[in-house]
Amino acid sequence: MLIGLRLVSPLLDGILKETEQRFPGVETKAIQVNVDLYGDPAIILGEGGALDFILAEFQKVDLKPNLKKFQAYTISPAEFRAALSAEQKRWLTRTFIITDSIIRSQVKHAETLASEAKAAAAVDEALREKARALGTDILNPEGDFPEQPDPTFTRDRFSLEHSQGGGGFRPTVERIPFLNSLFSALPATSGSTAQVPLWPSLAPHCRGPERLRQG
Repeated sequence: MLIGLRLVSPLLDGILKETEQRFPGVETKAIQVNVDLYGDPAIILGEGGALDFILAEFQKVDLKPNLKKFQAYTISPAEFRAALSAEQKRWLTRTFIITDSIIRSQVKHAETLASEAKAAAAVDEALREKARALGTDILNPEGDFPEQPDPTFTRDRFSLEHSQGGGGFRPTVERIPFLNSLFSALPATSGSTAQVPLWPSLAPHCRGPERLRQG
């Protein structure tokens, strides 16, 4: 789904970066007075979603986007409407349905990537919860205390390899998606009697799904 906004401000860059950081799977772009949000409607829309967050941030710096000019592009209008909050239904009424087959496939692919990013972020949050048992949130990207000059210093240091004096932690969201699911990717590559190999040229060199399950 794509949400289009219209506004301009030198403060915009920081707000957009903060939005992407807080909502994994949401991508923001700004060209002159136009701002676009790309991602899963369930993440962008609704109370507490990325759109709500970005509007609240705009209000803090006295930015007043014209809500009547907001528009949305989607391949699934029912899902889009279901994700809207009651407040958003009042003014986000310019909805366009994407019918071009190529663009629809590109949107579906982007939504898949957004879902994977959301799942990866959930894994990282679970790891952060384990790290808090040490008495401090060492994986917190917002820093150890308010207005810290380099808020990601501790997390980045802990993300270094052990040989470099770090903790060896690698955020799941920074990994190539298929590396997080090799158990599923390798059987798909080799194929089976019920599934055509995902990568036929590599299939002879991969162990079949049954042998993979057996270890």
